[in-house]
Amino acid sequence: MTPGRLLLLFVLLVALLISLSNSLALYVDWLWFGEVGYQAVFMTILLTQGSVGVLFGAVFFLVFFANVYLAGRYQPTRYWGTVDTLVLLRFAEPLRSHLGRTVGGVAGVLALIAALGGATHWETTSCFARPSPSPRPTRSSARTWGSTSSRCRS
Repeated sequence: MTPGRLLLLFVLLVALLISLSNSLALYVDWLWFGEVGYQAVFMTILLTQGSVGVLFGAVFFLVFFANVYLAGRYQPTRYWGTVDTLVLLRFAEPLRSHLGRTVGGVAGVLALIAALGGATHWETTSCFARPSPSPRPTRSSARTWGSTSSRCRS
């Protein structure tokens, strides 16, 4: 087996172990929400996290891929630099011949990281998509009205 395939196998095994530990926490949450009768709430949270993550990752991938691909495709052919620049260009030449695959792979990995980070903002997206009306204060609740906090209100 080549070193590149061993590295890929190692990365896949680490990703599998991480996903198994996250799956266990997800299963425990599923059981708890089911026990208290709020599985619909859990599914709404899960679907919102997934859709926000996919949307954020897709936008990140498209913007990053387009920028780097166009920058690599339309780079200048003549260089007026130092000897160090010429040495770096020699190493960049194999990447330029496979520009689409190289940039696509890097953009895919970075988009996955961005999607995981973007999925943590599911609550803000949920509050934006389904705003709740502000409660009107009554005479009995006038003193405590400002003290109640809601996650969807600023």
